[in-house]
Amino acid sequence: MTDYTLYKELYLKCFLEDTPEDAEMLFKTVLSKALLLAEYDNGKPIAMLYLMDSDLVSQKKVYPFYYLYAACTDPKYRGQGIMQRLLEKAKKEAVKNGKLGIFLKPANPPLFDFYKKTDFLPFFNVLKTSMSAKDLKKLAKELNISLKNSTFKISMGQWQEKRKLILNSVSDLYADFNGDLFTAATDGCKCVCFNSESGVVYEKREDTLLIKEALCLPDKQDEIISLCLNLLEEISLSGEKVNYIELRLPVSLDCETLKPLGLQKSAFSVLWQNGELPKEKFNSAYHGFAFD
Repeated sequence: MTDYTLYKELYLKCFLEDTPEDAEMLFKTVLSKALLLAEYDNGKPIAMLYLMDSDLVSQKKVYPFYYLYAACTDPKYRGQGIMQRLLEKAKKEAVKNGKLGIFLKPANPPLFDFYKKTDFLPFFNVLKTSMSAKDLKKLAKELNISLKNSTFKISMGQWQEKRKLILNSVSDLYADFNGDLFTAATDGCKCVCFNSESGVVYEKREDTLLIKEALCLPDKQDEIISLCLNLLEEISLSGEKVNYIELRLPVSLDCETLKPLGLQKSAFSVLWQNGELPKEKFNSAYHGFAFD
């Protein structure tokens, strides 16, 4: 059995926001099963990345890809081109193993430029907004959107199946995180729905309600706002405070109903492909979850 102690140490040295418990969970659930590429100095890893099976799904076909995660270099070894070499190795592994490419979510905006140097180009976009809880309640009142009593919580496994039905209707291409990968990406999250046509996946971080995924059918956009209202009410009744809300949606849900939320389109993740992905333009490609 592989000893991941040194790799976890490198992970925690590079991703300062994560705890030892976070690293333990990631290595136990997904990274220990992923394809590891690394460079070493005297037998100690100084840079690494992991490749995990993750399909891109269109209404016509399933395309085999790798999702790249935990790409990092020990701060003492940065600026030497080590990660660029690992990314080139990753491309060769993708081709060798029958993958059409690799995609990943850069840890922060400046890294988009870094990945462009190795032909990873922005591909998936997302609609995002951040607003105060007071402003959301005010907006809901202006739009005549009120609380509903028909919400129900479901397990993330149940949501995994429901979201595919919705995404098949609203996105022309989406990333399908299966099995352990989906479980790890949604660790700590909860899901609330009205029905099979809308739902939000969320977690509370201090005084912020982070909606990591909000999905609905095209004619159900007002339910996204209503679901957020219901969550605010529920959390308030439990004695906790929510002062801010962050919300993410697919670009295909850019519509008149949700425009008042002040949604902004921004690059979410990058993709390299070996030239075999169909040439048709994907206007509403959706990444979905990420490890954040």
